[in-house]
Amino acid sequence: GESAARAREIAQKLTERTGIPHEMQDERGTTITAHHYLSAGNVYGKKRKQKVDAVAASIILQNYLDSRKG
Repeated sequence: GESAARAREIAQKLTERTGIPHEMQDERGTTITAHHYLSAGNVYGKKRKQKVDAVAASIILQNYLDSRKG
C-alpha cells in the first residue's frame, strides 16, 4: 500500500546517500503476535503497553535472522 511504497522510497534514498544497501522486512502482524506473546506471559495493563513495541521489534529481527539462514 501507500505506507509500504513510502518506506521503500525512504530506504532507497538512504542507500543513495549512504552507500549502505538496505533490506526491507515485512512487519505486518507483528504487533498482534506480540500481544499474543504478552498474554501468554500474563503481562497486562501498563507493563504491556510499555513492552509491546519492544516485543514486536524482536519478532521483526528474529524473522529477518531466520530469513538469512536459508
